[in-house]
Amino acid sequence: MSAWLVALALSAGYLVNKNLKISNRMDQAMKEYHEQELPADSAPDSSTIRKVQRAVPIGDSLQDLNLQDLASEDVKSLSNERKRAAQEVVQYESPMVPEIQGVYLHYDRSGF
Repeated sequence: MSAWLVALALSAGYLVNKNLKISNRMDQAMKEYHEQELPADSAPDSSTIRKVQRAVPIGDSLQDLNLQDLASEDVKSLSNERKRAAQEVVQYESPMVPEIQGVYLHYDRSGF
C-alpha cells in the first residue's frame, strides 16, 4: 500500500513540476512576443493615431464653405446639419435587430 502512495506522490509531483515549467515557458514566450510588438523608434502607437484622426481641424471641416459670404450663425447651422446628417448615416448603417412578426398557427386534427 505504501508503494502506491509513494508512486502517487511522485506522479503528482511530476505533474505539478511539469505544469509550472510549461506555464513559465508560456509566460516567457508571451513576454517576448509582446516586446516585439513595440515600435523600434519613438513612433506613436495606433490608438494615438486614431485619436488624432477623429479630431478634424476647423479649417479642414469648413473648407467647403465660403466663409467670407456667410454669417457665423449660418456657418454654425450648416455645421450642425452636417453633424446631424452624419449621425443619421451612422444610425442607418448600424445593425438593427429585425422585429419578428407572424401569426399563430392553429393545428386542427380534422384536416381543414
